[in-house]
Amino acid sequence: MKKLLLLLLPASLILSCVDNNQNLNDLEFNNLKGKIKSFETKRYLAKTSFGELEREHLIEKIINEFNTEGNFTEQSKYSIKTNNLKDEVLLDSKSIYKYNDDGKFSERNIYNVNGEITEKVILKYEKDGNRTEESTFDAEGKLERKIKHQYNEDGIKTESSFYYAEGNLEQLLKFDDNGNLMELNNYDSNGQLNYRVKSQYDNNENITEQSWYYADGELTKDIKFQYDKHRNATEISYYKSDGELDIKYNYQYEYDGENNWILKTSYANDKVQDITEREIEYYE
Repeated sequence: MKKLLLLLLPASLILSCVDNNQNLNDLEFNNLKGKIKSFETKRYLAKTSFGELEREHLIEKIINEFNTEGNFTEQSKYSIKTNNLKDEVLLDSKSIYKYNDDGKFSERNIYNVNGEITEKVILKYEKDGNRTEESTFDAEGKLERKIKHQYNEDGIKTESSFYYAEGNLEQLLKFDDNGNLMELNNYDSNGQLNYRVKSQYDNNENITEQSWYYADGELTKDIKFQYDKHRNATEISYYKSDGELDIKYNYQYEYDGENNWILKTSYANDKVQDITEREIEYYE
């Protein structure tokens, strides 16, 4: 069963979580179908004018490229400058992914617009193919973060531990027997618990509820998810600790022939927020 990650984690955690299911490539993990070569994402601020949706201006552009195995090879991110109602799109950073002789993701380098490395991630594996360690380095080669993974005797990941450069624990992630991320614990630099996040899943292994707690166990917020038949989120609702609805996000999609969405419209409390277009290129 494909697992769709919707836990609202910091971007730095996503890299680690991708390895939950060793049999899934990057396309499958991100709920993408078919032999995709690349896709370009453009996100626009949107508004309603006289009952019609309108794009205002571009706020995000990303290009992702994949190899024939369905794994990332390159990601280009662009910055947007809007002058006199005209969008100027400039390359901001580029990530290059490398793989070892066994086809395992082994290194990611992030480059700035001048071609200089700003971040390097190096991954290590056991002989059985399980990823055991990930180290992130800055432009000077100084260690910024280290992640270590533990597995059960069946090769299923049970824990991922994130460490500050100094060696103190930053995050502890716990997984169930199906590889679903069930609990996240966040710590400060002194090792004190900041907050805890617990998640629930449906029979299709979609995350359905996420509860956030203070260090003392008091509930701070609850997030609930709904999906369409293609396993894309159609509603994400945030509730306060007393159960009162705080904000509700809704998403509408248009799909191509491979059942990948190519247009997503996002709403917050029934007010349109943005429109995202995806132009997908497939291998022949």
